[in-house]
Amino acid sequence: MYRKLSLLLALFCGWVLAAKAQNYEGIPEDKKSLVDEKFVLLGDNVSMKNYPDAQPHLNWLLANAPKFSKNIYINGIKIYKALAEKEADAAKKTLYQDSVLVLHDLQIQNFGDEAKVMNAKAFTAYYYLYNFPERYGELYEMLRKAYLLNKAEIIPQNLSFLFIVMSLMKGEEFYAKYQPEFADDKVTTLYEEVGQIINAKVAAGEAGWEDARNTVDQYYGAMVTITCSYIKKYLEPKYRASPDDAELIEKIIGYMIKATQDTSNNEKCIVGDPLFLELSEKLFQKEPTYKRALFLMRAYKDTGREAEFRNKALELAENGNQKADIYLMIADEYRSSGQYGSAREYFFKVAQLDPSRASLAYSIVGDMYLSSGGGCKGDNPVVSRSYAIAAYNMYQKAGNSGKMATAQRYFPDREAIFTYSMGGKSVTVPCWIGETVVIPNL
Repeated sequence: MYRKLSLLLALFCGWVLAAKAQNYEGIPEDKKSLVDEKFVLLGDNVSMKNYPDAQPHLNWLLANAPKFSKNIYINGIKIYKALAEKEADAAKKTLYQDSVLVLHDLQIQNFGDEAKVMNAKAFTAYYYLYNFPERYGELYEMLRKAYLLNKAEIIPQNLSFLFIVMSLMKGEEFYAKYQPEFADDKVTTLYEEVGQIINAKVAAGEAGWEDARNTVDQYYGAMVTITCSYIKKYLEPKYRASPDDAELIEKIIGYMIKATQDTSNNEKCIVGDPLFLELSEKLFQKEPTYKRALFLMRAYKDTGREAEFRNKALELAENGNQKADIYLMIADEYRSSGQYGSAREYFFKVAQLDPSRASLAYSIVGDMYLSSGGGCKGDNPVVSRSYAIAAYNMYQKAGNSGKMATAQRYFPDREAIFTYSMGGKSVTVPCWIGETVVIPNL
């Protein structure tokens, strides 16, 4: 009795809802009440997870009232998803899964909203068809269509799935008809288009898009071998067409670095490459940073523009350590060219800006002092050996006891100090060193 009352109440509610939300167009008058009844029974069985009992009502509605309600398809998809999940027989499972996909198509056919429904269908299809390589063509077409229909509204997982499936199909003879779509230039065009969507979503903080970016990057890299020749052929023309596109410039620079680091090919397109320098300078002009100035300073080494970017790097340095990096490079350059006086000036700046490198800086200055002994002669043997005392003092400042001991071996000898009465006296070290040191007492 209770079940009859429940069913009558459900039917009554269904009729009220049907009058407001369902479509009776094309349904004969004498079938309308039966349609209502079947629709309510379908919903009732689905809500109670009686999926096998719901099937006959679903099939009847699909045959007799396909446009009655979108919920026919929503419930039908629930039914066959649940049946597929529990089914152990492989053939039956596939049949149920295919029914899910067909119901998406029927929903589009009868109620439109193709972009949204295709998004859902492609997502589900990936899990159903991934283990069936012979059906990758179907899967690819669904994912591709979902992207074309939705663009920025596509769910992030579907973009990941699209690139995964493309990478699995690329180069496979079984999918020969799709290979033109997987040509490097076309894949790159799609990748760049998708990248703009992903970047915008990540910037907006939307969930799931950072993972999509990582997956798309990974499988794009697996599909396309980025070489310097590829960059010049496909990407340089894009840059020439949009020379102010900072995002494109940054992407091409990244590709050039990747191509140069790839040990599988001998092409190198960073060192001395005019395009790389042009792009790097263009990016620096648009978005100047310390690291970019530093790179350009190194790239233009031994040219008139090195100093230009060195000064820009110093202006853009965010802390003393970064300035110390530049001063250390300048100091090393002066040292290598034998300009010890200028080198010392910059080594002292390094020590002042970055205490963690003070020991290194003072030790190198001590090395320069010690190596200059032959060219720092004074008017007597004691003064001529005073360079070693200057080196000792610098090693002491660096806390380098090993080199202090080495410098001591070159100190003026006791006999000369006695002969010239120099013990305890201050002298100026000759030549470029020019420091004042105290001669040891006997």
